Amino acid sequence: MNIVLFGNADSNYLLQTAKALIQNSNNIYIWDKSGYKIHSIDINTTKNDLISKRNFKNINYLSKIIIFTFNILYSLVQLVHKKKYDIIDIHYFDSPLIVLFFIFKKIAKGVNITIYGDDFNSASKLSRFILKIAFTYTDSIFLNNPLAANKIDEYYKFKFKNKIRICRFGLPLIKKIKSAKSISKQILKEKYGYPLNKIIINIGHSSTYDEQQIEVLNSLIQFEDGLAEKIFIVIYHTYGSDKDLTNKIISILNKTKFKYKIYNEFIDLESFAEMKVATDLMIHVLKNDQFSASVLESLYAENTVIIGEWLPYSILSEINLKFINIKSISSINNILLNYNFSLNIQSTESIEKLERWISWEYCIEDWLNGYSRILSNKFK
Repeated sequence: MNIVLFGNADSNYLLQTAKALIQNSNNIYIWDKSGYKIHSIDINTTKNDLISKRNFKNINYLSKIIIFTFNILYSLVQLVHKKKYDIIDIHYFDSPLIVLFFIFKKIAKGVNITIYGDDFNSASKLSRFILKIAFTYTDSIFLNNPLAANKIDEYYKFKFKNKIRICRFGLPLIKKIKSAKSISKQILKEKYGYPLNKIIINIGHSSTYDEQQIEVLNSLIQFEDGLAEKIFIVIYHTYGSDKDLTNKIISILNKTKFKYKIYNEFIDLESFAEMKVATDLMIHVLKNDQFSASVLESLYAENTVIIGEWLPYSILSEINLKFINIKSISSINNILLNYNFSLNIQSTESIEKLERWISWEYCIEDWLNGYSRILSNKFK
């Protein structure tokens, strides 16, 4: 199949999807919405390769208008030259794309709209109205989790139920974690300087205030005397860009007895996978979330995972994965004070089911089957 993925070249998900499709003998093109060009890509293409080809390096408001205009003209050129693709897959739908959408319908045999995570929840009423028009005329709609599908079904009163397909994104880290699990946890703890006699806990996975890392630390400090000799804190600030938050956390921790490590520079996948396996417990209490990759990776690494019960992870119970739901951040202290390493043990069956959910080796089949159904008109 000749497939065009229309989206933001900054997105890791876009490029990962493209490469998984390439490995299954498809011709893949990325149409960077900030560059008005279609790029033929191969398995070695990087995100920087795509971004460097943009005609406008600084995407200010005026540049966005110019880019959008060029995207329309470029689409019309494709139409005039009768360029025909099998599928154009729009990765997240910006409202102005409705103008391009109907041109896409002319230059491809089928058009799909892929909605990421929680993007529909954050869409305005106007955006949802325009999405309704696009959903009416698109051939199919791909979503990466059933909860998002349910919300769209409820909002549009099940009008588009037959077009919706669950197509999860695979997680590149899974293969690396699988390999790292063959190394003993003790060896990995020593490798990364983690104390062997303490519980290694990871709080969140990015430098954003939504992670509530400061709130978690303030709660732990209330039981500092009982916990300081028991836990070692690991915080990843390799994603996000809030240096002020990083500095605040360092300032808080330096006034306590807690030992810690904060990572704020790029970590290669192999090292990151090993750190995941070396970790004992992960705390995930974002204010809002739709299926974090970090949570799934931590579960696969067989960490104990503490999750705020206000977050939509109940679906994990379907494959009998063990995790701890908490009603409030203050509940974490009691769990840590009474921590038992047996909490980390997942059944072999559950881990295998999780791997089928989140490994590109399995996930890509849903994408390929979805595209094939579009071309055979089975969504109609």
